Amino acid sequence: TLCAESGYERASSLLQQGPLPTLVVPGDNDYYDCPDREESFRLFMKHFGSFEQHWHKNDYERLGIERSEENPELFVFYKGGILFIGIHLINAPVDKEAIDSWDARMKMNKEWVARNVELYFE
Repeated sequence: TLCAESGYERASSLLQQGPLPTLVVPGDNDYYDCPDREESFRLFMKHFGSFEQHWHKNDYERLGIERSEENPELFVFYKGGILFIGIHLINAPVDKEAIDSWDARMKMNKEWVARNVELYFE
């Protein structure tokens, strides 16, 4: 079925077999295009929300990955002079999402980016 948990499980399993550590950010095809967005986002977070936990502990602890407490799909880490910031940005058609929802997500992303740029580049 569309957006069944088995799809998230398969994708997670494939990514876990990859040769390099991987972090996953949500996109519209991951949950937004699904019939039950709330349930699909829960499944996305269940299988990808702390994906770094699938790596060897020495790999992810060394990177110092931090996640937002309020929105754990957001992450940040600093490596080799580069600040990596994961945000929640989807390509939702304007006519299919309430502007309040879009505005709230964009505000969340902007605050996360601003907070971390200030923190790492003071």
